[in-house]
Amino acid sequence: MAVGAWTGREERWMDGHCWHAAQSRLRDEISPAAFENWLLPLQPVGPGIDPLVLAAPSEFHRQWVRSQYLGQILSSCSAADPSVRRVEIVVKEGGTAAPGEAPPSAAPSHVGSVLDPQRTFDSFVVGASNQVAYAAARRVAEGRTSGNRNLLFFSGGVGLGKTHLMHAIAWEIIGRGKRNVAYLSSEKFTSEFVAALRAKDTDAFKRRFRTVDVFMVDDVQFLASRVQTQEEFFHTFDALSNEGKQIVVSGDRAPVDMEDVDRRLRSRLGGGLLAELRSTTYELRLSILQRHRSRYDEVSVPDAALEFLATKITNDIRELTGALARVVAHAEYEKRPVTLDLVRDALPDLLRANQRRVTVEAIQKAVTEYYGLRRGDLVSARRERRIVGPRQVAMWLCKQLTPMSLPDIGGRFNRDHSTVVHSTRRVDERLADEPVLVEDVEKLKHWILD
Repeated sequence: MAVGAWTGREERWMDGHCWHAAQSRLRDEISPAAFENWLLPLQPVGPGIDPLVLAAPSEFHRQWVRSQYLGQILSSCSAADPSVRRVEIVVKEGGTAAPGEAPPSAAPSHVGSVLDPQRTFDSFVVGASNQVAYAAARRVAEGRTSGNRNLLFFSGGVGLGKTHLMHAIAWEIIGRGKRNVAYLSSEKFTSEFVAALRAKDTDAFKRRFRTVDVFMVDDVQFLASRVQTQEEFFHTFDALSNEGKQIVVSGDRAPVDMEDVDRRLRSRLGGGLLAELRSTTYELRLSILQRHRSRYDEVSVPDAALEFLATKITNDIRELTGALARVVAHAEYEKRPVTLDLVRDALPDLLRANQRRVTVEAIQKAVTEYYGLRRGDLVSARRERRIVGPRQVAMWLCKQLTPMSLPDIGGRFNRDHSTVVHSTRRVDERLADEPVLVEDVEKLKHWILD
C-alpha cells in the first residue's frame, strides 16, 4: 500500500497517537525501569497494522522484547485499536547488536540458569512471613546497597519463595540494563566447574563468574561435601566481595547452622544480611491463591474452595498453587463447577497426605527447641551425648510421622540409611526402659502434630 493510501487508523498509529495510548497502558503494567529501558525506545513503522510493526534499536533489544513483553504489547495495542491482531518486532534500519550483546537465553555468562518469567516482584505475594526478605531483595535489585551490605543471604525451607525472589532480582536487574548478573543453582555451579576441570580450562570459568556485577547462587547447602567446588566458590566469593560486587545466596538454613560447609565459607556467608523466609500464614496462603485464581478465567473458583485449600495445604507454596491448577483442570475435564466436593475428588492424595503432613524441618525445629540445641547440631558430625540422643529421637520421629524413606531421612541429617536404622532401633529400646523418654516423645509428638 502506498503511503498516500494509508487509512486514517494507520495514520493514527504512524503519528504516534495510538502507540502512545498503548504505551500508557504498558506503563501501568510493568516497572518504570523496564518500561524506560525496553518499551519506550520502540517506534511503529509502516505501513499497515496487520501486523503492527514496531522497531527496536538493536537485535538484542528486539529479542529481549519479544521474549519478555510481546504478549503485553499485543494486549495493550489491541485495547487501543481492536483491529490490531498481531505485533512484530524488527530491528530499526541501521540498528545492530552492540558488541557483546545477546539475549539472556543465549548469554550464560550473564545468566547461568534458566529464569522463570513468572517469578517477578509483581507476582510475589508479600506477607508477614516474607516481608523482610522481599524488602531486602528490592534493595539489591534497585542497587540500593552499600558498604558491607553487598551480601544478601535468603534462608528458609522448601517452597517458601527463596527461588522466586532470586529470579525476581535477576529479572529486575536485567530489565534495568545497567548491571550484568550471573544466576545459577549450586548444582549448575558444580557441574560447570567440573566441566571446566575436565576441559582443563578453569581460567575461562573464573573469568566468566568473577567479572559480573551481581553473582547469585541458589541452594548453597548442596555444596556440602564437595570440597573442590566449595574451594572454588570461596575464591569466587572473595574475588567479587573484594571488588564490592553484589552477592546473593540462598540456603535451607542460616550459614551458622551449615556445619557441613567449610568453616571459612560459612564465616563469609554469615557476614552479610540474613533474610529469613518463615512458614506461611493462612492469610498469605489465601492471598497467593487469590492471585493465582485470576489466571483461570475459564473456570470460576469460589472463595470457599480457596479457603479450604489454604487451610489444608500449609507447607509448600508450589504444592498449594499446583493443587489449585489440578482443581481447575478437574473441573474443566469433568465439566463440573468447583465445589468442596470437587476439590476433595481432585486432590485425594494431597489432602490425605496433608491430614498429617509433618516436615523434617518441623521435627528438627521442635526437637532442638525442646532440648535447647541448634538445628546445626542435629545435622553436624558432633558426637556429644547431649546431641546424639536428641538426633536419634528426631530421626525416630521422622520415621513415625513422615512418609519419607530411610535414605531420605538420613540425607536430611547428613547421614546414610544405616545410621537411621541404628538410631530408630536405639530409641525403640530406650522407650521400653525409660519412662522419661516416653514422656518426652509424647510431648514432642503432641507439639509437632498440633
